[in-house]
Amino acid sequence: MSDKATRRQLLQPPLRGRLIICVVLGAGVGLVAWYFGMDVAHALALGLVVAVVAAVLGAVPEHRPADWARERAPLESGIRRDVTHLSWSLHSRSGAVAASAHRRVRDLARTVLARHDLDLDDPADAAAIEVAIGPAAWDAIRPGERALPHLAAVEAALEALRRLDRPDPTSPDPASSQTTARPQTPATTEEPR
Repeated sequence: MSDKATRRQLLQPPLRGRLIICVVLGAGVGLVAWYFGMDVAHALALGLVVAVVAAVLGAVPEHRPADWARERAPLESGIRRDVTHLSWSLHSRSGAVAASAHRRVRDLARTVLARHDLDLDDPADAAAIEVAIGPAAWDAIRPGERALPHLAAVEAALEALRRLDRPDPTSPDPASSQTTARPQTPATTEEPR
């Protein structure tokens, strides 16, 4: 950029007003200093320093806070921090679990019930879910706006979901049905000689 272009840019409206204010401020400080007894050379120097400092501060762009947003790592299920957070959210002063713990229990219930073709949020499945897990457990996880359940109700719901998710003990276990029989060797009755 040439010197003329730089001077023209300094005299454009946004900077022109700031420069005028800085010169007037410097001249005013110099005049006040001279009036109170400072000699002319020092009063002019003081006015010039004030004008330059004001111009430099005026040329600096407006302060914008440089708050760095903390990058929050997604909570992975089962990590130590997740388990700690969940355990603290299960206990509160009122005896009810925190909303985050209740949300996690409902997510677990959604997963377990989906394995049995039941939808926690579908009103048509509400009766079947209540029969499958019991009325106390259903009351702890059912959808809708209501007070958060107490820890005992959440524990009962978790136990009911565990029972529902456990394989049926009367059905044959596919792993145990394939027993490997040892081949029987014919016993010899001969005595060693």
